[in-house]
Amino acid sequence: MLRQFIFALLVSSAVSICLPASAQLVATKTLSNGPAPVVEFPPNPEDQVQLQRCNGSVSYSVADGVVVQKPSIEEMMRVEIVKVTPIPIVIGEQFSATVRIRNMGKAAIALPWDEDLARIAAVAPRLRDEGYGSAWVDFEVRAKVGSRQRIRLKVDGGLYAHSSLSSSSLTLQPGNWAELTVSGEVKCQLDNLCQGVKAAPKSFFSATWNEALRTVRRDGCSRISGYFVGRHVTSKSVKLEVLAKATATK
Repeated sequence: MLRQFIFALLVSSAVSICLPASAQLVATKTLSNGPAPVVEFPPNPEDQVQLQRCNGSVSYSVADGVVVQKPSIEEMMRVEIVKVTPIPIVIGEQFSATVRIRNMGKAAIALPWDEDLARIAAVAPRLRDEGYGSAWVDFEVRAKVGSRQRIRLKVDGGLYAHSSLSSSSLTLQPGNWAELTVSGEVKCQLDNLCQGVKAAPKSFFSATWNEALRTVRRDGCSRISGYFVGRHVTSKSVKLEVLAKATATK
């Protein structure tokens, strides 16, 4: 099941098809689900029986890695920043950004496209291997293009998909695109790992589309949680001004 899920969700571009007569926008979405929730897969009857046999003693472990894909899969997707509001952005205040995810290849690609993680978990197959796809957008501000000193901004919201719910994923045919609007705050995503956003008349703002496969494997008295990195595609940077809050209120 897990192999079928990876194939269906993340490697759907393996089948070649013809380019459409006219490329078009096929979907828009505004993320509004806040911080990513922690949702457990519902136990199934067989699993409950097995837990009783374990007398409540269950071992937990973690697995991670990378989803194996064709080397050219990132080249088939392009991420573009459509607009940022407001401009300039102000340190400590909210902003929103719309990104375009465009299929530049010759085959269809599937994207996680459901905000309701609880719905995804509720339909998890009653098998030993369970998993779901996730996607999210990161935004970064840099003093100059290529600078290693980049600040990842605080952003909420995510998208999810499960192979048994066709409506949870979005298929982009070659040339087509979707647009996603995400809200955030002009502050460090992780305060303890960041020196803070700096005001600057010219900064470089970029967006990254990320995907991952999250799994749970139940095997006897063991539970293995997995996290496998998928697509990771970054847009070209756009120039914008970053203002200090005191400056913005004058």
